[in-house]
Amino acid sequence: MDIKNQLERLQKLPESKKKIILWTTVIIIGIILFIFWLIIVNENLKKLPKEIIPVSSFKEQLEKNPELKLPEISEEEIKKLEKMLKEIEKNATETTSTLNSPNTLNTTNTLQ
Repeated sequence: MDIKNQLERLQKLPESKKKIILWTTVIIIGIILFIFWLIIVNENLKKLPKEIIPVSSFKEQLEKNPELKLPEISEEEIKKLEKMLKEIEKNATETTSTLNSPNTLNTTNTLQ
């Protein structure tokens, strides 16, 4: 088959059939590229280490250095933190309520 004859035959086809041929080839090429991409991603994932964070080495370090401990927080400090959290929540709700009140300046209307 001659390429020139094939091109002439394609040019003589109606517009709808040309579009069907175009989109079919685009979809086939897309599927082929997607399969290649999946293969490459699979190979790259196999190259990654099994443990991103080496838990076993972290455990070994903890066993070697018993000084590494979580800080202890007293009951008094916990109460202070809870009080501070309540104050922050109270201030946040007051701020939102004043922003939503009709007495606040609406800048969107003044810009128009």
